[in-house]
Formats: sequence, C-alpha cells, structure tokens
Amino acid sequence: MIPASLQRTSTPASPGSQKTGPVVFLIFLLMGCGFFYFLAARPFFQSRAARDWVETPCRIVSSEVKSSSDSDGTTYRPEIVYTYKVAGREYRSDRYQFLRLSSSGRADKAAVVARYPRGKAAVCYVNPKAPAEAVLDRRSAPAGFAALFPLIFVAIGAGGLVWSIRGKPKAAALNAALAAGEPWRFRPDWAEGRVVSSSKRALWLTWAVAAAWNLTATPIAWPIIQANVLHRPLNPAAFVVLFPLAGLGMLAWAIFLTLRWLRFGESALEMASFPAVAGGAMEGTVRLNRPIRPEGPVRLRLNCMARTTTSSGDGNSTTERLVWQREETAEMTPTGDAFPVAFALPASASVTTSWNGGDGIFWRLEAHAKLPGVDYKAQFEFPVCAGELSPEAAAEADRVRTREQAEVAAYVQPASSRVRVTTPMRGGTEFYFPPGRSLVGTLIVGGILAGLIWGINQTAAHHAYGPVFGLGVAAFIVGFILSYIWTASVRVNVEAGMVTVTHKFLGIPTTRVLAAADAAEVKTDITASSGSSITYGLKIVCRDGREIGAGDRIKDQREAEWLASRMTDAILKP
Repeated sequence: MIPASLQRTSTPASPGSQKTGPVVFLIFLLMGCGFFYFLAARPFFQSRAARDWVETPCRIVSSEVKSSSDSDGTTYRPEIVYTYKVAGREYRSDRYQFLRLSSSGRADKAAVVARYPRGKAAVCYVNPKAPAEAVLDRRSAPAGFAALFPLIFVAIGAGGLVWSIRGKPKAAALNAALAAGEPWRFRPDWAEGRVVSSSKRALWLTWAVAAAWNLTATPIAWPIIQANVLHRPLNPAAFVVLFPLAGLGMLAWAIFLTLRWLRFGESALEMASFPAVAGGAMEGTVRLNRPIRPEGPVRLRLNCMARTTTSSGDGNSTTERLVWQREETAEMTPTGDAFPVAFALPASASVTTSWNGGDGIFWRLEAHAKLPGVDYKAQFEFPVCAGELSPEAAAEADRVRTREQAEVAAYVQPASSRVRVTTPMRGGTEFYFPPGRSLVGTLIVGGILAGLIWGINQTAAHHAYGPVFGLGVAAFIVGFILSYIWTASVRVNVEAGMVTVTHKFLGIPTTRVLAAADAAEVKTDITASSGSSITYGLKIVCRDGREIGAGDRIKDQREAEWLASRMTDAILKP
C-alpha cells in the first residue's frame, strides 16, 4: 500500500454532485441556445423572409431616442412610429428593425432618428400575408457583439456536459486505483509506464480561454471604445482598449500552439521505473512523433509544483507555486526522434498528491529544443511516490548525482554574465552582483510605470481625483521595484578568515560581517518565480541557523550552483 500522504488528493465528485452537474450544464446550454436564437438567429431569418415583403409608402408620426438607466448604465434605442395604408386601410407600426434591443452609445441611435424625422414621407416593408406586420429597415440587423454573450453559455454548457460525461469513467478509475493503493493506474498511459505529453490538453485549454475572454471582453469593451475612445483617445477610458488587445494576444497564442501541434503532435516519456521514487533517479526516454534537428541540445526542466484553489465571492482561483526545480540538457539521438532524460530526486522530495488535476503536489517535466520557425516544446506530468530504493536504484541515483556534481564543477561562467568573481590584489575572493541586471524586467516595469503616470495625469485632468490615489499607490510600488532593479547590488568579500556581505540600495549600504568559521555552507535559493520560470539567490547558512543573503537575480540554475560552490570553497577552505 502507498503511504497515506499520497491519498491526500482532490477526490472525484460525490454521486449527488455527479448527477446535478450535467443538469446545471444542460440548463446553461439551453439558456445560451435560447438567447442566441432571439438575439441573432431569429432576426436573421426574419430579414431573409422580409426580402419578399411589399415596399409601401409610409409617414413618420413620431421619432425619438428612448433611454433606459439602471445600475449598469444607460442604454438607448430609436423609437419611430409610422403609418401606412394597405387596401385602403391604415395601419400603424413602431418596428424599425426586427431586433428590438437597447444598447449603449446614443450617437448611432440619434443618427437613425435624424434620418426619419417627424412628418417625413418614407418607405416601409409590409408582409403581404399579414398587413399589420411592417418594418422600416428589413436588412439583417443582428445584435452585433451582444449576440456573442449567449455563446459563452453555450460553450460552458456544452463543455461542462462533455466534461461531466467523460469524467465519470475517469472518476471511477481513480477511485478503484486509490482503493488498490496504486493511484497512478487511473491514467491509461501511466498504467503502461509511460507519460503522454500534455500538448493537446494545453492547446484545447488555450483555445477555451481565448474564446471565453474574447466573447466576454469584446462585447463589453467595444461600446465603451466607440463612445469614449475613438473620438477622444486621450481620456481615462482608453485603458479599456487593453482588454480586446489582450484577447487578440490570446488568440494569436492559441494559433501558435496549433501550429506547434500540427508540426510535432504528441510526444511520450517512457520511464525506466514507474512511478518515480523520492530519493531515486527519474530516468527515461522521450520519443517524438516525428524526427527533428534542433539547433543545440534539448533543454530540460523538472518542476515540483503545488496547486492551490481558493474560493471567494467572485468564484474560484487556482494558483501554482514552484516547490523545487532542476535543469539539465540532453542530446538528440542520431535518428532525431528521441532524447534521454535523467534527474536525481532529493530524498526530501514532495510526493504526488494531486492525481486528477485538483489541489496538491504534482511533478512536471518540460522539454524545449530550438528549431527554425516553431520551437519544439512539450510537458509531461508524472507521479513521484515515497518508498524504499533497491540497491540497484540507489546506485543509479548516486551515479546521476555524481554526474550532476561533475557538471557543476566543470561549469564555465559565460561572458554575458554580469556577476563578477574576482581575486583582489590584497587577496581573498570577491563576488559582485551589480544592479540593473534585468533589462527585460526593467523595460516592462518601466512601461507600466509610464502608463500609470500617464493615467494619473489624464484622470486628474478630468477632475476624477478619486482614482488618482489608487494610481498613485500603484505608481509608487512600481517605481520602488524599478529603483530596486537599477540600484540594488550585493558584494561579498572573503578575506583573512572573515566574510563581509554588503547590500546597497539607493546608494545606502548595509554591511554584515561574520567569521568564516561560523559559516556551515552556501546554498542556492529560489528568490522569485512566475509559473515555472524562476530566479535564484545565494544564502550563507551559519552554524547557529542564521541565513544571510549573498546574491540574487541569477537566472541560470547552473550558474547559481557554480557560484554557491565557489563561495563555499572560498569561505570554508583555508
């Protein structure tokens, strides 16, 4: 049996929730289809039928723009009343188009009313089979972006139904695997000792997010852009433009992932021992769907992640936090359709507790190969469990660790690195981590700061002083980050049995001094992470348990390990 810690996972839904789930999604689907019919389909078919209606003279009786206000704002619609005669009988109608919908933006409704002033002789179109039915404009006039809203309900309902139906066998398989003490066997590929890449799942998820964002953000943002931005681009409402632009970016990314999928398809990781065991070695071979010729070695990144879901009044929010990471490289086989994978897992490695995408710990291998055009990228999620290592497995893990240590010892710091390790003329060793080592980060943060300052100026110019305070606080925070990037530095001097660590920020130094004999080791530490992208720092661990920061903002794990090794040698070796 597996340890109880492995069973702390998000379990499948209860039978009651499994029954109610499809019903809820079916309601969403029916609501979406109904709204779409009345907002888009019905006006379209009415317009098609009206092509056979009879053109008839009419006279405008009244014409005005009607408004309606509520907590969400004000909407407008043209209300035009006209009379016409059929077979000597007079009729009255107020139908301008087949779709009667109020929306934001008064200017376009006022333009319609201006075309049909009171008393004007005009032309309407009459249903010859029902003379009381008439319309001024028989062209197809769908709800525009508003018609996209029902598609959100359709997508949620249809996707939820598929998820509910497909999730039942998967939930049953997980329950059976948990009961048998082998939870990894609920996935067919895991049961075979292999891991299929998540490229296809990521592709569908990206398309779903892009579609949901564009269907939601565009209908909301476009009327505001029309009313407030197109004719007055320099005003506080201009930030709304960011929402459709973000949607276009998501759409472009989905198309890019589709091209990658069409080029590479799915890959499979065949592990030598399944599942991996904490303290052992994760070894195997990644086999590609078709051969490639990369421009260098394949970069591998092994991540241990913690997934957490929090609930609030606005819904659920899921975050992923990096717990542990290791980077390696691998060479393609001569055939170009496979490459080896080998990582040593620490004995303290967190075991998998998230088996079905719920909260808990999970492990992910990322592979990246540079190619002309679209790069090869793949991700593989595999389980790590606790257990006793066989003598052979322990020996293999030691061999992988020895190789990793040899790679650190043979590391050569690239000329592009700004971290300097020097030997001053007075002796000893100096490690210097200069400021301003993140150009991309500086540009991004600087751009955000410039946008905030512009927003403050524009908002104040419109006498909206309330939001100015919030923008000012945000600008202060961003400015602080920017000043840290450009002015913060660390200098570590090891000389004559003493270690001097000097942190400098905004030109103000802070110095700590300790005896080299009081230091136990220098270790690497994760200082910042965003998804699976992280930066490293160094910490001097003292014998009394204190930890002193000795460098940060190192992007390359190999360089961080090499710097820690050099600093350890300088401090601990006489």
